Amino acid sequence: MRKKFILILIVFFSLSGCGYSPIYSGLDNKTFKLNILKIVGDNEMNNIVNLKLKEVTNQNSSNILDLNINTEFSRNIISKNKEGKATSYSLKTFITFEVINNNSSEEYVFAEEIKTQNMNNEFELKEYEKTVKSNFVDSKIFEFISQLSINHK
Repeated sequence: MRKKFILILIVFFSLSGCGYSPIYSGLDNKTFKLNILKIVGDNEMNNIVNLKLKEVTNQNSSNILDLNINTEFSRNIISKNKEGKATSYSLKTFITFEVINNNSSEEYVFAEEIKTQNMNNEFELKEYEKTVKSNFVDSKIFEFISQLSINHK
């Protein structure tokens, strides 16, 4: 018993000094001033994108990037029952960020598809769609800012 305890302590102390640090620990997401030149597409997603980008923008930064943003959302019927009512849907979300910096431009494209069963009523389905849009935008804004931080140091 005592040997196991000593072995566990040795392993713990040897692994604790190995220098582990999270991959994105050095990223500072407030190093850019992001100017939205044009934003088109799904209005609900556009509002979320606009709010989220304002949260991660540093108005005092000298690193100014101009953005053109295109968002899309679609709900497609995958299958129907014998009565012709939809039983499952495919929800597709899509965001394109075009970053314009001086005379160059880069494009960042994010897309996701979720398959879901029909809800009890239309209200529940609409609320679920809002949640999907919000979660998608949150995660893709984080990915976008992370990529910008890596590419534009």
